[in-house]
Amino acid sequence: MTPNIAFSLAAALSAGICDWWTGRIPNGLTYAAIAVGLVLGCVSNPETALWGGASGAAVALLLYTVGSLGGGDAKLIVALGTLLGASRMIEIVMIAIALSVLPAMVLVLRAGLFRTLVAHLRLAVMNFTATGAARMRFEPSLRLRFGPILAASTVLVVCIPSLQFLS
Repeated sequence: MTPNIAFSLAAALSAGICDWWTGRIPNGLTYAAIAVGLVLGCVSNPETALWGGASGAAVALLLYTVGSLGGGDAKLIVALGTLLGASRMIEIVMIAIALSVLPAMVLVLRAGLFRTLVAHLRLAVMNFTATGAARMRFEPSLRLRFGPILAASTVLVVCIPSLQFLS
């Protein structure tokens, strides 16, 4: 196991646990992971670390802008990009989005807000087509903690090579 993989697992699992218990991912954890990713990348493969961080920032900014994740989740995605490279980071995010569908639907159905969700999605699509920007705001009780899902998808992508479909 390379240092990049070991540190990405440690960072993702730590962030997932913090997010699970507190609803926040500490800045110190994400900034340290980004710094370690850049340092390890400069030693082994600077291009991979820089492109991974840049693509992680692009993906994270897109998801953050539309309201799909919080700032800690976004910084964790950048850290995973610097540590693992662009293709693995994209695999992790895609698997995390797929894994989050079921818990999100359970959360919405349990709150009895399916019709409200459909109405909000319709307004968001209309707003996006009219202005080019859509940011959905959800009540805190309906926010899905994405850190644990990112941690699980990181473990899956790193530990099960057959899930690495972009590399």
